[in-house]
Amino acid sequence: MSKFNEEKFRELVKPHILRCRAGDWEHAKRVVRWVRKLAKDRDDLDIIIKAAYIHDIGWRDLIESGKKITKNELKKLEPQANKNTKPFVQDLLKEFGDAEKEINIAIQLINAADLHSSSNRVEEIIVDSDNLSKLNIEHVYEKYVEDDYRKMLNLWKKEFPNRIQTQKGKALFPKLLEQLERDIEEELRVTAFGLFGCADEFFKSFNIIMEKEPKMPDYYRVKYYLLCHLFRSPTYWNITF
Repeated sequence: MSKFNEEKFRELVKPHILRCRAGDWEHAKRVVRWVRKLAKDRDDLDIIIKAAYIHDIGWRDLIESGKKITKNELKKLEPQANKNTKPFVQDLLKEFGDAEKEINIAIQLINAADLHSSSNRVEEIIVDSDNLSKLNIEHVYEKYVEDDYRKMLNLWKKEFPNRIQTQKGKALFPKLLEQLERDIEEELRVTAFGLFGCADEFFKSFNIIMEKEPKMPDYYRVKYYLLCHLFRSPTYWNITF
């Protein structure tokens, strides 16, 4: 068997994954990084990596390319995406030159990821990699509409404890979930004030204004006080009230 050329494989599959949902390509790369952590030194690492890159291929052309989705759309369209997976994977891996045995293994792994359920060690690796890769704010921001951030978080709180099976995954999951919840709340607090996810830049600008306008009305001073309290950022408590 020839050595796996990952760069060549990425070049082949990237255009297809970019025709899926918003964020699916970035998600695929994160899943691959988790596979490397969970499947280190395994003889079948190459085929798990291939499956990780294309595990969401079933979403290709199912919705508008690059479109962020809602939780309801996810639930509604996921069965069709899963149904699309097998023929899409077969075509891609045949084009890459894989043998039928490898293709069938990849389909088995992707099917486990689609169903969020594992029956052996290698399936546990890809299922955990898929789920753990979702527990960061970049994934949530890239893939879902803002109104559904908390809905997705609550879904994962409920379902992930049963999905994640590897020892390392179980150890890391609580901290990752806790951090994601904090990040989501911070993101929503920021965007609620129209700060476009950049509170630091907002407060820097506000400080400059207040230095130049020492007679600023109390209304704005109170507003600034409330914003500082909201973000719980002691570094911005530099105004005398």
